[in-house]
Amino acid sequence: MTKSLRMRHRATWLSSCLLLGVTALQAHAADAASSPSLIPLPASYQATGGKDFVLAGSARAGGNDDAARRAAARFVQLLAQNGGPTLAVAESAGKAQIRFRLDPSATNTAEGYRLKVSNTGIDVSAGDDVGLFYGAVTAAQLLTGDVPGHAAAATIEDTPRFRWRGLMLDSARHFQSMDEIKKLLDAMAQHKLNTFHWHLTDDQGWRMEIKR
Repeated sequence: MTKSLRMRHRATWLSSCLLLGVTALQAHAADAASSPSLIPLPASYQATGGKDFVLAGSARAGGNDDAARRAAARFVQLLAQNGGPTLAVAESAGKAQIRFRLDPSATNTAEGYRLKVSNTGIDVSAGDDVGLFYGAVTAAQLLTGDVPGHAAAATIEDTPRFRWRGLMLDSARHFQSMDEIKKLLDAMAQHKLNTFHWHLTDDQGWRMEIKR
């Protein structure tokens, strides 16, 4: 093989590598643009192409019953904890921009929820309290994501893939304060984990107080 032919082969090979790299980057960018920064990712996310919802400081959260109002209050707390504004809780869902609704027909699975974003607000519906809470977590993540205070028009339908979603903490070998453990439980809830495995006893220690 002549030197000029080898150079042509090398140039072709380099061009192919560059083309593949650019294509992969474009595909990654397209995937990132089509789905929000949510942890964990929902089971289904569909962009609807409408106008974004823009959160105003005067916005309120509300619910259609006691369970939904509790979810609204939890959403307000999560939003503020993650850098968003502190919103008021409305007396009813009809007076709110972030609306929670307990509805047995919303989903056919336990812990599931449905969330819809439009330019007029965010609607979260679920068949149980847990689903409403997970919807509140997702709504707070949407409004404190890449563009704080903005949520793209979309419909989310989500349900846990696994019934048991746990984390184990070893307090027998490594000591943690109660404040640290409470913060861990809060972080678990915000990531939709539902089982806390607390390893309290082992050869190194017995961390349970025994009163006599």
